[in-house]
Amino acid sequence: MGKTAALLLVTGLLGIVPAILAGTMPATETKTVTVTPSHYDAFWLWSGRRLPGGLPAIRTLYLHQGEVLNLHGKAVFMRQGQPVASVKATHIWLTVRLETLALPDDQIGRMVNLLLRWEKAGNHVVGLQLDFDAATGRLAEYGVFLQRVRAKMPADFALGVTGLLDWAHTGSVAQLNLLPIDEIVVQTYQGKRTVPGYQRYLPALQGLHIPFRIGLVENGSWGDMPGEVRDSAWFRGYVVFLVQ
Repeated sequence: MGKTAALLLVTGLLGIVPAILAGTMPATETKTVTVTPSHYDAFWLWSGRRLPGGLPAIRTLYLHQGEVLNLHGKAVFMRQGQPVASVKATHIWLTVRLETLALPDDQIGRMVNLLLRWEKAGNHVVGLQLDFDAATGRLAEYGVFLQRVRAKMPADFALGVTGLLDWAHTGSVAQLNLLPIDEIVVQTYQGKRTVPGYQRYLPALQGLHIPFRIGLVENGSWGDMPGEVRDSAWFRGYVVFLVQ
């Protein structure tokens, strides 16, 4: 190396060091896009929402059908959402939001009966999806409840759950894999907004050995999926929560 080349190299390095110390080095940015329903084929349709126009053929629809509420110390299933009818979707799941797990068997039976009613109306009903924000440290308790629900369901229906980002990130992925479920949809949003920094939670999902999807929110943001998660044999795509 000649003197001139060496001088240029040293000068360049001296210029880089302050930039590193100052934290001004260019960072690799993850490209994010706005979640637009027309780009997807699976949706949550909550009470009071309508399917927007311009959607492609809907492959999977998760229909909100009620809430399990704690009323005066007693857990009660409150029927909500769209009435039973034939819907234009290849597959449907019935989604129930849970406030408590202290649900008596007769109330579980009411939820299960809805599966039969929607099927009788001419729909391909995949199963029942439960939406419960279980604390990461209490997933085993949730698993016991899920086993109770599954025992009440006909064998040809699936049981699914929504999941929190933290479950796999700080919890035990092995414990998640033991849950008696056929699908988990991991939500990357709270309310109507994307969770800030959701990207750091995603790599942990590569340890899942049960079918899983990623839940997005309409008009929220979404970036690139880690390759090892996207290429997982258990990854089944995305579900968009409609907010309009």
